[in-house]
Amino acid sequence: MMISNLQVVGLIYDAAGISILGGPAVFRMVNEITAQSGTYWNGNPALAQALAVARIDTTAGSVLLLLGFLFQITALQGYAIPELAIDLSVPALIVLFVLYWCFLRSLFSRSLANRVELRRAQQQAERSAKTDKEV
Repeated sequence: MMISNLQVVGLIYDAAGISILGGPAVFRMVNEITAQSGTYWNGNPALAQALAVARIDTTAGSVLLLLGFLFQITALQGYAIPELAIDLSVPALIVLFVLYWCFLRSLFSRSLANRVELRRAQQQAERSAKTDKEV
């Protein structure tokens, strides 16, 4: 059995997905772990940010892994994919990968962390209003 270009592209997408999924956990600094494990009044903003980043990384990495598996399955089934599409898929991945690490990751995680903080503030206000009514 010959290895097709689409199988190689699938493996490259899988490698990119694994690096997005596992890289941040492997290279986490001690000061980040310390900030995330501390206790704070009204919640831990470092933990909220870390969980938001982890959610974004998990989503992006999983999508790339699934695409990689789909490319490999497509290659094994013998479907004809135009060579141009295969040739453009790796440069497209490189562009998306760089955009993700340089821009999109922080943008999406900041947005998600802000929504978490807003929801926490709303819940705290509701608890405070409920306590005021009981008194």
